[in-house]
Amino acid sequence: MLIGLGLLVGGVHTPLVQSPLPVTRILFLPRRSSVTYPNSFSGKSMDAFDYGTLPLGHEEIRILELLPAASLDDPVRTRISKARILSQPSFSALSYAWGDGRHTTQIALGVYSLTITVSLDAALRALREVDESVFLWIDQVCINQSDAEEKTRQIPLMDKIYSFSDQTIGWLGRETTDSDRAMDYLQDVGSRAYLLGLSDLDEVELKALILEDADLNSGILIMDPTISQLRRSVQRLIATQVDLQELPALEGIAQLLMLPYFERGWIQQEIALPRKLMFKWGGRVLAAETFAAAIWFHHIWSMRSITALVPSAMENPSIRAFLERIAGQNARLSSHVIASLTMRNWYHSSKRATLTTASLLQRLRKTQFSQPQDRVYGILGIAADKKLLGLDVDTTRTWEEVFTDATRRIINACQPSSWRDGINFLSLVTSPEETDTLPSWVPNVNNLQQIATLGMETAALSQPYQACGQLVHAKSPDEAKDLEPRILRCHGVIIDRITELGPAWQIDDSGQHPHSMGLDPLSAVDKFATISEAIVTSNPSSKHPFRSYPQRLSEAKWRVPVLNRESEVTTGACRRATPRSEIGYNMAKYTMLFDRLHRDVYKILADIHLTPQEEAELKAMGLGDDDRKLAEVRLKFKKNIEYNKSPEHSTYCLLMDAFKVRRSFLGAEGYVGVGSMGMQAGDVVCVLYGGSFPFILREVDKDGELGAYMLVGQAYCDGIMDGEALDMGIVDQEFRLV
Repeated sequence: MLIGLGLLVGGVHTPLVQSPLPVTRILFLPRRSSVTYPNSFSGKSMDAFDYGTLPLGHEEIRILELLPAASLDDPVRTRISKARILSQPSFSALSYAWGDGRHTTQIALGVYSLTITVSLDAALRALREVDESVFLWIDQVCINQSDAEEKTRQIPLMDKIYSFSDQTIGWLGRETTDSDRAMDYLQDVGSRAYLLGLSDLDEVELKALILEDADLNSGILIMDPTISQLRRSVQRLIATQVDLQELPALEGIAQLLMLPYFERGWIQQEIALPRKLMFKWGGRVLAAETFAAAIWFHHIWSMRSITALVPSAMENPSIRAFLERIAGQNARLSSHVIASLTMRNWYHSSKRATLTTASLLQRLRKTQFSQPQDRVYGILGIAADKKLLGLDVDTTRTWEEVFTDATRRIINACQPSSWRDGINFLSLVTSPEETDTLPSWVPNVNNLQQIATLGMETAALSQPYQACGQLVHAKSPDEAKDLEPRILRCHGVIIDRITELGPAWQIDDSGQHPHSMGLDPLSAVDKFATISEAIVTSNPSSKHPFRSYPQRLSEAKWRVPVLNRESEVTTGACRRATPRSEIGYNMAKYTMLFDRLHRDVYKILADIHLTPQEEAELKAMGLGDDDRKLAEVRLKFKKNIEYNKSPEHSTYCLLMDAFKVRRSFLGAEGYVGVGSMGMQAGDVVCVLYGGSFPFILREVDKDGELGAYMLVGQAYCDGIMDGEALDMGIVDQEFRLV
């Protein structure tokens, strides 16, 4: 008979969603097992369980039998057995946050004791039945965590364990005073949102659903009829709710978002792999599909509420505080919960092929792992290219060895399908210093939380950059023999050598980049563009692609700060920059200068220049000197306000986010671009085969001889972003990255 708290178990190979509405109960299948130890717990001191008494053979796993109890306070009693995973034994897999390893307790495992974390103890107590055993696979218990060799064998089985389990239970944690209210709310809206199709949305659909009616009516976004219908359905569902500020479940939702569960790195594959997944928080249970639909709905509702309340926030401190709270919750919701649920949907769809190792390392950079090497091992269960890369788990290796090996394999796989893969993986390097632990070309994937590569910044471009053209990286024979494990050999061409660097965009005490601080960086690019035009046009042997187009050389001043891209008005997508961006650039320089001078009227008069048309308008007024100055100040204030409201200004400033954390450069051959903060004069701008963007390299003395290079970082270089460098007749060379 089927008993228990609820999770549908059925056959293992059924579709991810097999019913019109996901079942919201955990159902445990009763099972007879070859019990290894008798149930005997006297309450006296017991010997610790010895994993050596139940060794595991090839593709065998241990399964924990959680014995019944009448009360949560009863001691946790268990027994353990083993089975071959391919025989598909009946069990439920547990997904949970381990908790602090220093906070432990003991449970009874037959006649022995076993030490587990307090977090796991709480989960076991909540999952027990009154009159039937529950059979579970739990990593903390079923793998000997003290045996590196066993972990090396067992970790690669985790994809089978979670895929073949009857169900996976995502234990979110103990109940709180508000958890039941939150789960009931999610059940209510989720069951309805699921029927609308909200369990899986893409970026275009999300944007359409949160867009204001006024923007929609103005034609700012052209909407597909199917999305229009979904938008109307979501609006009707929102209309059935109270105001967000009055939502009884709001505190519970806030507590849900603060739970450590979705931040844990190992959780990501535990959520993605199972065909049947239920989330349990305290005594409430939700099917993953219902939970996902509810989370998407709440996110959309919150975003729309923020937009509606913004006009009132300036005059109402309580509304302003509420908006700040909701905005923070939405950021956490998007970066952790939605990211995890999206990974699950992608894994069970055609998008699974995009979940490469390189992609996962970047997508999951904000999740937490207790051991650095687990950043690689913890994603192999869902990595689409695991076999191609030949990555194996070896828990005896150091994290430096794991990162270096994984990076080399990702690069040498030569996958040209994405700006994340192949040699583009080097874009994650942002430090110009070689360390004793990692070569300069190996990203420290344990510290990527704040990194936004140029590939990430330009991912929405309708015409992506491909600086290498059609050429790809080829693995060196020496690397195949592993003769130089800390050296990466690659081929490409040197385009220019940096001679001058622009200033960094300064930050304030809160870590923000004030708008006014962008004036000097923008002015530096303007200067570099002027010098570039002079260098290139005066050199008859210049190979610069724009040598015959001096106007295009001068346009670098407004193209480079936004990486030569702009937002399309009707679709919101990104395209290559047009003269519309020059308008935004001029407006941005004006408002930056105004912000810097606005407290000093005399400087506004002296340093902000009038256009000839404005001069004529003031002259036509026939005002006296003092009145003319007052009219001029008013004109400049009005102009600043109008510019700040302009869509050209807004989009240009928004697209300068990548520029804010980088510096501009000018090369000896007249190339202008932006690169990492660690650049120095003398560094070279190179196009490496397989790279979507150019790279900045620094030649170093390696073992007494030149010819070796440190990787400084990725760059945007105006004029060579579409393969032009490979048609300039420059002889290619091998680079030894150290």
